[in-house]
Amino acid sequence: MERNGERLKTERAKIASEYLKQLGIRNEHIIIDKKTFTDAMVRNSDGTLTLYQIDIELTPLCRGGCQRLCDDPRVTPRSKAIL
Repeated sequence: MERNGERLKTERAKIASEYLKQLGIRNEHIIIDKKTFTDAMVRNSDGTLTLYQIDIELTPLCRGGCQRLCDDPRVTPRSKAIL
């Protein structure tokens, strides 16, 4: 078990935010919702746990949804991190 869960969530949120900025996503389009999942929330039907340290959801910024993402300059990567 983590000793300081709140600090860990804050650190991971900061790292995730910085990474998304490196990919070219503007700060105003990044929303961080720090959560702690209980064992009951991640328990599979066989009793095992599916644990994720971080969950990131991406949503389209443009009208028309995903089919137009490729043509939207707001989501065109401007980083050499993506080849």
